[in-house]
Amino acid sequence: MSVTPCDARPLADDQNLHDFLQTCQEKCQASNQRLIVSITQAIFAVEPLTILQQFTTDQERVFYWENQQQNSAISAWGSCIEKKIISADRFQQTEDFINEYRDSILETGDTSLPEVGAKFLTNLTFFEAASLSSLLPSVTIFIPKWQITRSHQSCFLTYNCFLSPTVNIIEIKETIKKQMQKIETFSQSSIRFYFPQISSFTNQLEKAALNKRHPFEKAVKLALEDIQQQKLTKIVLSHHLDVVASLPFDPFLSLNYLRQKYPDCYIFLVGDGQGNNFIGATPERLFSLRKQTLISDALAGSAARGKNSIEDEKLAQTLLSSEKERREHNAVSSYIIQQLKQLGLTPEASRRQLLKLNNIQHLWTVIKAEVPTEINPIEIVAKLHPTPAVAGVPTAIACEKIREYETFDRAFYAAPIGWLDGKGNAEFMVGIRSAMIQKNQARLYAGAGIVAGSNPKKELAEIQLKLQAMLKALRS
Repeated sequence: MSVTPCDARPLADDQNLHDFLQTCQEKCQASNQRLIVSITQAIFAVEPLTILQQFTTDQERVFYWENQQQNSAISAWGSCIEKKIISADRFQQTEDFINEYRDSILETGDTSLPEVGAKFLTNLTFFEAASLSSLLPSVTIFIPKWQITRSHQSCFLTYNCFLSPTVNIIEIKETIKKQMQKIETFSQSSIRFYFPQISSFTNQLEKAALNKRHPFEKAVKLALEDIQQQKLTKIVLSHHLDVVASLPFDPFLSLNYLRQKYPDCYIFLVGDGQGNNFIGATPERLFSLRKQTLISDALAGSAARGKNSIEDEKLAQTLLSSEKERREHNAVSSYIIQQLKQLGLTPEASRRQLLKLNNIQHLWTVIKAEVPTEINPIEIVAKLHPTPAVAGVPTAIACEKIREYETFDRAFYAAPIGWLDGKGNAEFMVGIRSAMIQKNQARLYAGAGIVAGSNPKKELAEIQLKLQAMLKALRS
């Protein structure tokens, strides 16, 4: 990656920062309450994933988001303020949290780029009410203490902290200065991620894991009976694979593998500071919101890539002309359009096209809408999740059947992960192609859409193929 170095003089030594902090402290004294100060400074080019690997501990909350197509990434660690939601009305509680702290944030520095500056980092579970066996909150939202942002050709460091009437602002400046000096050392040399060769142990692990039969085929057969009885027309059933290694898995190495293997996908990591790290590479954007313009992807209907250009074009034309695949795709695009209309928006859909990834191609429709400032991005998340691409049609009935047929908790699988700020910008992805890692144990997830004519054995084979891809990413 070639990035032009920015002016990296320590903002902590700048008189403007001292004046800013002093003014903020006067506001604290006048109101007799704490405020959040967010300080952003341009820095020399660094690799955000490398910084996250080098600067975090197992006891810190971590977050990584990368949109490779836009050459943008956010790595964040530590928590300035956070909220875990475990009760009902999770979307309303999330909005309340944002509204409570959004007006308490005082920012300085260049935050003109949408990905830069103070962010509310958010991840959800698939279902609002988790299973009794799950201890995961249904929403976790936090403002990080430290954040590195890469946006196109520029890099930025953001520090968020509480400022009280009595806090020593000199200490804040020194904290930032020391951190910038440490980070700057990583801008002088390229850090390489090392991957050992796949061991014979891993090969044996893959064979044993994929030969093991689970209730997935039975679930597909039950779902096909429901489809035949016209209870639903599509359901997305997921499957999990638990693996144990001799050494702890390294989520950062796995992310680096995924970003190289899947350059067309979002790359993500959510770590709770208690040893649980949810990672993955997903092609599916729930929506992005920039300067009140929303873009959402209807991504459904798929085919393999060809071994050569002629075969690839033949597969693409078959996909485009397939009535079954078009029907599945239209269910997703229609759902997104109708849900956005319920928010009072006027969505416009592009013509149906192909999204070609390195190992698969999808039918793809881009949906755009202008969003008024009074709509909180969390309202959009609440309306769109879950789409038929990860649940089924009708969505409510499909979700009921998923809970009935799946023998495990989906947790974060196929749920929204993303960020939003106080200016109306946001971006959320859908957490498919993913795994939950805890030390030397990992649970891998994969899903398949079941419609009339689906073959249980073929669907199981597709699931196993998807799980193989994540197994390779977990080499340690």
